[in-house]
Amino acid sequence: MCVRRGRTVCEVEDAMGWQCYSAALPRWTESLIKKGFQEGQAENIARRIGRAWPGASAIGLFALHTTAAKICAGQLGPWLAGRWFRWILPLAGASPQGFATDYYLQHLELANIIAALVVAYVICRKFQRLGAWAWVLPTVIISCKLFTFTDPHASLLAAANPWSRFSYYFVIERFMPTLYDLRGSDPARVVEQITIVAPFYSGIAYSMGALAQKHEGVERIIRSLRRQREPELFPPDEAGVEVIVDADEQPIFNDRCRKCDPWRHSRGAHDRTVESPQTWKKVLSGHAKLIEVSGSRLDI
Repeated sequence: MCVRRGRTVCEVEDAMGWQCYSAALPRWTESLIKKGFQEGQAENIARRIGRAWPGASAIGLFALHTTAAKICAGQLGPWLAGRWFRWILPLAGASPQGFATDYYLQHLELANIIAALVVAYVICRKFQRLGAWAWVLPTVIISCKLFTFTDPHASLLAAANPWSRFSYYFVIERFMPTLYDLRGSDPARVVEQITIVAPFYSGIAYSMGALAQKHEGVERIIRSLRRQREPELFPPDEAGVEVIVDADEQPIFNDRCRKCDPWRHSRGAHDRTVESPQTWKKVLSGHAKLIEVSGSRLDI
């Protein structure tokens, strides 16, 4: 566990180092431009003194997003599953059974996908470039594992099942083995699923979150939910109202049928409403007449 945590810390330090470099170089170049140097001269000076490396900013951003996806699988996903197991389930009235580690294994895909989606959406608001490429390195690693896989339980006399390699990695074990009880699980398989499969799910979800942030997916959903439904307008012929005006006048009514009006079921009914006082002035000035096609009377 200590070795694993040490590797994670080193990955974070490398990614942050690259990111600091990619952020500091443009500011240093900008300071030279303010002192009177041309942009091309500033770039040449940076190359001569070793400050500018070809492709360094892209490598730093790629390392940042890849490391963030790995942290989601190694730290944030298990933490999220543990908090849900210990806090949310008791509040919801459910009584958790077993261990939080078992709950994480049983929900490994969901925990890592949710964690990576949220982290990607937050990080890519500031560093959007190459965020959608966080899936590359985890996919390459798991592809190599699948290609070089040999079933440890396969018999030498029987032909190996070609699909056993996929089930070995993607059919997640249900229980976490301990030092005193394996609990029916394969420890080597559990380690592979936690260190190889979980980062693969996180990398895919991280890339999806980066794309969603790029296209403002959450903002669009919120705007669509806040958008009020516009009232539906019916023309006078559908509402059952005939408007007669002078030759130089234009029709001035937008009639709407009432759904709860008892006259709605009668043929040619209308809503018997006038839009505003200004409409009345236009009616009186234009000597317009309202003729009801069907119905007993017209209430205004």
